[in-house]
Amino acid sequence: MSSRSIFISIPVMDEPQVISFIERLASQTQLPHTVAVCVNHPKTFWNSKDKRNIAETNIETLRKLQKSADNLPFALKIIDCCTVGTDEKHIGVGWARKYALDFINTIAAPDDIMFWMDADTVYPDNYIEEVLKVFEYDTQILALTVPYYHLIDGFDSRQQIAALRYEIYMRSYLINLYRIKHPYTFTAIGSGIVSTVGAYRKAGGLTPVKSGEDFYFIQKLFKIGKVSAWCNVVCNPSIRASNRVFFGTGPAIRKGLVNDWESYPVYPFSLFEEIGNIYKKIGGLRLPDNVAESINVISEADICKFRANSRTREQFIKFCTEKFDALRTLQYLKSHYKQDDSTDADNLRELLTWCGQPQLGEFPGLSVITLPQWLQIREVLFGVEMLFRGGKVGLIIC
Repeated sequence: MSSRSIFISIPVMDEPQVISFIERLASQTQLPHTVAVCVNHPKTFWNSKDKRNIAETNIETLRKLQKSADNLPFALKIIDCCTVGTDEKHIGVGWARKYALDFINTIAAPDDIMFWMDADTVYPDNYIEEVLKVFEYDTQILALTVPYYHLIDGFDSRQQIAALRYEIYMRSYLINLYRIKHPYTFTAIGSGIVSTVGAYRKAGGLTPVKSGEDFYFIQKLFKIGKVSAWCNVVCNPSIRASNRVFFGTGPAIRKGLVNDWESYPVYPFSLFEEIGNIYKKIGGLRLPDNVAESINVISEADICKFRANSRTREQFIKFCTEKFDALRTLQYLKSHYKQDDSTDADNLRELLTWCGQPQLGEFPGLSVITLPQWLQIREVLFGVEMLFRGGKVGLIIC
């Protein structure tokens, strides 16, 4: 039995199912020490004709949580950001998550483990136990990005297709990062992030933004130490359409339902090859080199600053690698590629051929791929991604 305590953070808005979700946590083979729930909404919801019902639902959820707290086999901390509501500067899931994580930070030890969970995500009963094994096996690991697999049952076919297309966008991006040995190989699913409390402190806590705080948090940890991507369980996020955040599964599905895929393309191999070559150039740098000309993605001003602050070539390379990070990689991809259905189809065919499944690429465009085809493509890419996550891809392909 591990000496580490387990803490869970859950942001909640308009999610009455959180009651049953927390009750199901009692079935985990490894129980948490404390579950911190932040029930939240903007204070403006109370005066909004369209949103007041969400505020009222949250108050009822708050009451039921308080009632159930004494009957749980773990401590339940309820953070009330709904009775009054939050001000304009502190709205959104990022702030709700931060309030829960910051509370955990005040009571937990550095080696304890903090889980990010969502009430609309499904976790197997051995989830906590299996994740904990990762941190016990390698004590240098700061965080884990848990593999994911969207559950699509119970939704209509249009929503299922939208979810699968978004998932293929995510998986094709990550597989290509692995393929070029990118130093920031991760995709961040908020409901599947786990870290030590010490790592949370080293990262300066969670910095809320409009969306993508999970991405920025993991990126910071990559610059600090070791982040794992493998464990023996997956989390199953919801595919409900949502506008609670600007990026992520919910907004992607909402846009996909109206065939808006501009933000979720399948990028070509050639672009990733360009990025891979940038990192090769960085890795081969010598301090006297004219670096600004060799690597035009890093400004001359930054290069000069890195030179001044570097005592060794290795330190200089580290500065450059941290500058051209996961965010700037995404920006590079987006600035060099314009999404369209036909070209996306070519890129997906290229990826499927590389994965050894060229017969699955027999489609003229992504918009005409059927649900059974999307399911087959998802299985192939999920399998290849899991091989990469587990460090076994060299045994199978390449």
